[in-house]
Amino acid sequence: MRKGVASRGTKVAVSTAATMWLLAVALVLAIGVTTAMDITCPPAFFSFGTSLSDTGNRAHVDLPVKDFSQLPPYGVPYFGVPSNRFSDGRLILDFFASAFGFPFIEPFLTDDAPDYTRGVNFAFSGALALPYGVPYYFEVQVSQFATFKARALSSHTFTSDYPGLDKFDQGMYMVFFGRNDFTDAYGMQNLTTSEVLKRIVPLLVRVIVDHVQELYDDGARTFMVFNVNPQGCQPQYLTLFADRHSERDSNGCLAAYNRVIRIFNSRLWKAVQNLRKTLPDSMIFYADFYGVTKQVLDHPKEYGFAPDKTLVACCVIGGEYKYDPPRRCGTRGMVNGQWVDESKACSRPSDHVSWDGVHFTEAFYKHVATQLLTGRFLDPPVDFLKTCNLDFTPFNQPHAALYSR
Repeated sequence: MRKGVASRGTKVAVSTAATMWLLAVALVLAIGVTTAMDITCPPAFFSFGTSLSDTGNRAHVDLPVKDFSQLPPYGVPYFGVPSNRFSDGRLILDFFASAFGFPFIEPFLTDDAPDYTRGVNFAFSGALALPYGVPYYFEVQVSQFATFKARALSSHTFTSDYPGLDKFDQGMYMVFFGRNDFTDAYGMQNLTTSEVLKRIVPLLVRVIVDHVQELYDDGARTFMVFNVNPQGCQPQYLTLFADRHSERDSNGCLAAYNRVIRIFNSRLWKAVQNLRKTLPDSMIFYADFYGVTKQVLDHPKEYGFAPDKTLVACCVIGGEYKYDPPRRCGTRGMVNGQWVDESKACSRPSDHVSWDGVHFTEAFYKHVATQLLTGRFLDPPVDFLKTCNLDFTPFNQPHAALYSR
């Protein structure tokens, strides 16, 4: 367990009121850092969410809609083959696991022989936080967790492949929800931004809070709740919804949709603050996915991305933003009597923020993981890299299966 508060002194001429304000801010920061550093490094990860963190659950369910993550070029640039991930390579959860020295966190629905000693992943591609849509929404994932925990701790089924009670008690519970609920509201429900603000935003915040509470009641104590990225910057939104709201921000994104997300994120942040007060002995981290995305969009070259490709998908299909709904990344078509891949990865995925118009590239996920694990865009701002003596070396290593010689 590690504690510490960094302080700096600077001589400036300020008024008494300004001095008191600065002291108040310093006190808040000091208290926040001290509290944040008073943690136990998580020995396991339990993930709940959508395709941003799904490492294979959807791939193991027979659904009417084809799982594109099982088709090239998904996963090929890093893994060499499709990896059941909606990206060209690793996701945020994968980078977190590697930094802590864990194997990749196995999906709950796998039919292989999983190693769950460092946690389990319940995230399901297409899932909503609200109780409709694909059958594995947040409530179902929480129920799966309860079943998994009971099975793992029962004396007659316990094996070394399952986490022990200490892992459940001290593990990190990661929550990636919200983005699909907005897309469903605009697309399937055809709601306006005003209707989404009035009807979806408060309900969505409430559902996320309720299920975090439910996990807490089942023993979880440490959470990382992700807010939603600026969806108005996604090729998907820029292609599908530009005719509804044409106003653009300084990055060329659809301003109206990003305003909705900022309001939602603000309310989610307030809800997290309230949860901290009402859930004793809890540590709830608020991960600013919106902020770290905006950081890259504002200064792409500084973080290794190409300025002219931040709003363009890497998995090439067609259109201005390389996103074409009828022909998604991974789509196959018949040419001269043979099935061929209609889409292919761009030559440099690391130049892009977006992989397929909806999901992100491994390069972007790596940047997000790095920013969060060093305490940036994370509240409380814990530097896990130092506190838990993490190793980021695997972040830049090629996949072992591709370079076995």
